[in-house]
Amino acid sequence: MKLRLILATAAAVLTLLPVTAEAATTTDDTRIQQVLDEMAGVGGLAARIVDGGQVRDFKAGVADPMNPAKPPVPDRARFRVGSTTKSFVATVVLQLVNEGRLDLDAPARGYFPHPLLKNRAITIRHLLNHTSGIPDYDGELYQDAKDIQDLLDRVRYTTYTLRDVLKLARKSTDDVPPFGSFGYANTNYTLLALVIERVTGRAYAEEVTRRVLRPLGLGDTYFPGTDPMIVGPHTEAYIPVGPDVPLANVTDWNPSAFNAAGELISTPADLAAFTQALLSGRLLPAHLLRQMVTGAEWGLGIEFWKTSCGKDLFGHTGAAIGVYSMMFGTRDGSRQFAVAFTPGGSKGASMANAQKMVDAAFCS
Repeated sequence: MKLRLILATAAAVLTLLPVTAEAATTTDDTRIQQVLDEMAGVGGLAARIVDGGQVRDFKAGVADPMNPAKPPVPDRARFRVGSTTKSFVATVVLQLVNEGRLDLDAPARGYFPHPLLKNRAITIRHLLNHTSGIPDYDGELYQDAKDIQDLLDRVRYTTYTLRDVLKLARKSTDDVPPFGSFGYANTNYTLLALVIERVTGRAYAEEVTRRVLRPLGLGDTYFPGTDPMIVGPHTEAYIPVGPDVPLANVTDWNPSAFNAAGELISTPADLAAFTQALLSGRLLPAHLLRQMVTGAEWGLGIEFWKTSCGKDLFGHTGAAIGVYSMMFGTRDGSRQFAVAFTPGGSKGASMANAQKMVDAAFCS
């Protein structure tokens, strides 16, 4: 199995049942808690459900499974939320489109000339919805690591600039779908980060903070840059390494290689608030929000999820090293959920469990 497949697996899903009575709420919360306990594994989990004015917070597991004291998950626990970062970055890109500073269907190389954009047909839209045909840099990032321990020794505290990451993508030999077909690649959002910088004169993290995080009051969400530490309350992340070192603590990690594709640190409460603001139209005009949530397999920085009973959700999943997250909401912005967890090396974070959670919440 490729090393990156060990490091990045599917995240879990949490959604919401319509509640019409106190007894129903209690029953639904009990069912949701049971699934959350399973998803947490031996690690820790936090989640938030928002239904109109009703807010429900959940916790499961422990903050540090290797600590004999088994401390509980702290209030306002912060997590690395991985690719959910993309929805924040995409929102800023679309705000720039609304201001006339970017054109969704203009050649991306016109804003940031780069060899990866030599195909003039690649537009900003293609980068946003992963149809550019550009290779992902992930495989090259982990290519030379003999095993996970070697990766920890060599990559964990290394600083990568945006241009370093693009060099890795140019070296990648991974198979990618042709231009115009869907092929998820973090490289797309690294390129968008540089487009934002070129157009605004400010780094992508500064623009997202200025345009989204501060106006929404998301005080527990921030871009760590090259800082390997998580500031504030959090859980400890672990991944399995091998027979000699069954679990390695990977809580500290320089996230610069993930950049605009997955650098963000946040809480379920902040992720739910962002999802509500986005889908209810507070951040984008209706015509751009409509394009953002429209697509065959993916929107413009938005991932689609369908329950087995046919309900559509909009948001994003995320995976960092030993951490998983998800934020989704209904199209009208009336209901949201967000969940983040560090399963401590256990196998609870499976797509089957995620689907079970969604179905339990929406298909009752």
